[in-house]
Amino acid sequence: MTASPPLLSVVVRSMARPTLDAALASIAAQDWPAIEVVVVAACGPGHPPLPDACGAHPLRQVGANARLPRPAAANFGLDAATGDWITFLDDDDVFRPGHLSALMAARAAAPAAGLVYSFARGVFRDGHIERFGQPHALIQLYERNYIHLSTTVFRRSLVEEGCRFDESLDILEDWDFFLQLAQRTPFHFVPLQSFDWHADAGDSGAGGGSNQDDARFAAFRDRVYAKWEPLRAAHAARVE
Repeated sequence: MTASPPLLSVVVRSMARPTLDAALASIAAQDWPAIEVVVVAACGPGHPPLPDACGAHPLRQVGANARLPRPAAANFGLDAATGDWITFLDDDDVFRPGHLSALMAARAAAPAAGLVYSFARGVFRDGHIERFGQPHALIQLYERNYIHLSTTVFRRSLVEEGCRFDESLDILEDWDFFLQLAQRTPFHFVPLQSFDWHADAGDSGAGGGSNQDDARFAAFRDRVYAKWEPLRAAHAARVE
C-alpha cells in the first residue's frame, strides 16, 4: 500500500496588503497533494476574513487581538501549523509553479536532512533579478544569512525540540532560526529557482533597494553575531 504524502503547512504572515491575493494564488497553484494554508493575521483583528480554501488546499485564518511583529507572527504560525513539514510565505512574495513539490521530492535525496532549501529569485521593482542563496556551509551561515525562509521546508519535529523565532529580533529572526535548526539537523540544498522574493517591496529594512536600511540591519546583525559567537568560535576551532 502506498503511504500518504506528508502534510506540508504553508504559514502566511499577512498584513492584508493588496499583494495577498497573488501570494495565495501562488499557493493554490502548487501541486503537492497535501498542503494546509495557515494565514496569520499579523496586522491584527481588522484583517479581512478569508475563504476556508486556497484552491484545493484548506485554509485557516488565525491571529491575535493585536498587531504581531514579524517573529511573533512566525511563532503564532508555528503553533497553529499541524503539518509534518512547514514553510513560510509572506504576503508580498510568490511561489512559482512546482516549488513546493520539488522541495518535498528533494527530501528523498537526503533523508537525514530536516531542512531542504533552494535559491530565491530576488525580483526588484525596476525589473532586474538577482539570485540569492548558495549551498550550505555552517561556518558561512554564522557570518551571514544566505537562505530565504520561503525557499525552505523543515520538519515540524525541530519546532517540537524547541526551535522558535527570537521575538527580541525585529529583523533577521529567520537567520537566527536557521542557526538554531543547524545545531540539530543537516541541511540539503537543491539548485532550484522557483520562489520570487520581492526584495524591495516591504519596509523591514532587511531586503534590498528601497527596502534596505543599512544602520538598522547592522544593529540587528551585531545582535545575532553576539548571540552565536561562542558556537561560531567553537565550530571554527574544530574545522581549522
